[in-house]
Amino acid sequence: MFTGPRDLSADMAANYGEFGRALAGLGRRVQAMRVSERRAWTVVLDDGMTVELGRERMVERLAKF
Repeated sequence: MFTGPRDLSADMAANYGEFGRALAGLGRRVQAMRVSERRAWTVVLDDGMTVELGRERMVERLAKF
């Protein structure tokens, strides 16, 4: 499930794939993604954990997770 500004729908779809690849090594999947009006990204994992990624370098931050 994606929640966020409509003009970011293509970015959300692209990042869904990138985030999924980054989480695959951990055996986790993206359950939901949210982008705030300030453009801060949040990912909810399949185990219910919420990861706040912020507005920049989201894939890099997720890789550190």
